[in-house]
Amino acid sequence: MRTINKLIFLIIVVLSVSCEKNDKEPFPNIKDGFGIVINDSIVYNYTQIDFYDFSSHLVYLKDGNTFSYSKEGTFRVFANKSEIYTGKILSMSSSTIGDKPIIECEPSFFNDYIIAISFFQITDSTGKFLNNDPRGDSRIIEALKKYNQYFKGLSCTIDTINFISNTNATVSLVLTNNDNVNYYYLDPEKMGNNLFHYFTNGLYTFDNNNYGFNYFFNKDSVERPKPYISSWDKNWLSLLKSKESTKITISYNNFKPLSKGTYNMFFDFPGLSWVEKKTLQQENGRIWLGNLHMEKKITIK
Repeated sequence: MRTINKLIFLIIVVLSVSCEKNDKEPFPNIKDGFGIVINDSIVYNYTQIDFYDFSSHLVYLKDGNTFSYSKEGTFRVFANKSEIYTGKILSMSSSTIGDKPIIECEPSFFNDYIIAISFFQITDSTGKFLNNDPRGDSRIIEALKKYNQYFKGLSCTIDTINFISNTNATVSLVLTNNDNVNYYYLDPEKMGNNLFHYFTNGLYTFDNNNYGFNYFFNKDSVERPKPYISSWDKNWLSLLKSKESTKITISYNNFKPLSKGTYNMFFDFPGLSWVEKKTLQQENGRIWLGNLHMEKKITIK
């Protein structure tokens, strides 16, 4: 009888310990707000995060916190303890794309106070998205708002694309500041087209006949900053005040002619990337970092 009682007691103890293990939170530092876990070991929670710019999905870290990771792996994104999505940590040289969000490990285009979460949107020949971007989940936004860490950043749309001739065109963009802070942005009028197109491919389309992209800017004429991409000049920048919009017009000439038909036109509006944190905040506003992708369908008659 005693043997049976001991056995029952041991079973109860084992079950109790097992339940405690199951109830234990896997990431106790993710208690509230927004958080990122790197390889199930390194945690960035709301106490270490300064703010999240949703326009380019850049997570800015507070002073004393850095992101410097050299190994590929995985990451998890949390909002108020709930896991929202998982992604991969890849090097810039990796040929893997996949359908998950990506954080680039060292080296990165951004300084170590930023965690950049990118996502490759896959489309078919009609421009229809074949995979969903999980980064914009409303639960993430709500978690960030709890600690005033949510920023919409800048948005940009293609207003018009006018073909002056078969080899000359102008594109008009509308750039909008959606936040309550002022932003400095790269201004092609101040920089000049050659330098501006070092940071972007500009206007382009997919050429179905040649199975490749058709870029409207002559990349051979691109002007490289000196000494490198980390170099920048405040004279390149213009200030866009809170809640205001501005129109930007860029002219293209001598590109490969497009035959008659309907095209999906693309434009990537660039920001600076490698900016030291101490110079990020200027006298009248913050330098905007990142990249904005736009699309517009046109018909060549």
